[in-house]
This record gives sequence, C-alpha cells and structure tokens, in this order.
Amino acid sequence: MLFQYETGNLILRILDESYSRDVLNFYLEGDSYFGDMEPDRIDGFYTLDYHRRLLEYEEKSFVANKSARYYIYEKKNPYRIIGTAALRNIVRGSFMSATIGYKLLPEYTGRGYATEAVKKLTDEAVFRENLHRIVAYVQPDNAASLRVLEKCGFKFEGVARDYAMLKGRWHDHAIYARVGK
Repeated sequence: MLFQYETGNLILRILDESYSRDVLNFYLEGDSYFGDMEPDRIDGFYTLDYHRRLLEYEEKSFVANKSARYYIYEKKNPYRIIGTAALRNIVRGSFMSATIGYKLLPEYTGRGYATEAVKKLTDEAVFRENLHRIVAYVQPDNAASLRVLEKCGFKFEGVARDYAMLKGRWHDHAIYARVGK
C-alpha cells in the first residue's frame, strides 16, 4: 500500500503524529454524528496526546503491513479531514485478507465520496497487494453504508449476532465481503 492515493475527488493519506490536532478536531466534530456506530470512547480519547500516540501506532502498523488507516480529504480543500477509510487485520499467508471500515463527516455523505474511497482502497488491496478477501461489518439498518459496499462489489454473507458492544449494548452486524479479483 502507498502512503497516499488520489481519486477523482479525494486524497487518501496516511498521517503521522504531526497531524494529531487535525485528527482530534475531526473526531470532536464528527463523533456526535458517528455516535451509535462507534464504540464508547476510552478516557483521554479527546486529547491531543492520545491522537499523537494513536497516529504513531497507526504509522508503525502501516509500515509493518498490518493495517492502513487513510484520512480522507477533498481535493478542493486538502487541509480538512472529512473522513477515514481503514484496512485492518491484514493477514497474509493462507488467508490473504483484511477488514475495512470507513466514515465521513455528515456534510460529505451522499456525494459518492465513501464509495470512491472504499473502491480505491479495495482495488489497491486486491490488485496491488494480492489480498483475496476484504470483509466489512456494518449495522444492518445503515442503508447508506450497505449501498457503498454493494457499489464496490461486496456481497452479503450473513449476520454476526451480538458482534459489537456499542453504547452499552450488543449489536448485530451484517457481514459483506469482496472476494478475489
């Protein structure tokens, strides 16, 4: 995977700790919207130090080829983070797989940006990195996210019951996967 990709409208970039203020601002702005789709935040999450350490960890994990969290920018405003798209749990060998997750600030939804970012990252993972299987877990009532996955070639595989603890209770997640070239 590369440190940066461009699509028609977007820049997807791996960030280092010098961007911790920008990342913190992204979460401060977006968490009221992301709300029920995100796990409870740990103590200290909304601090500059936490995001500096997180970005250091993410960069090391990227270099080790274990995960890749890209921060999304619009080309016409390349100074404001509008979302993230991440390949996590990258496994080589017999599995050649990863999971994908993504989110955008609410004012950037409905523009095709999530589809553009997910398509780019999954294409790179499958065609350049030779990963065979990319899996997404999404809440079944998140219609917009389900459309993104379907547009990017993901197929419904089933439901993971009580998959994630969010806001104090267990939630089912639909399992979608993009397999092979």
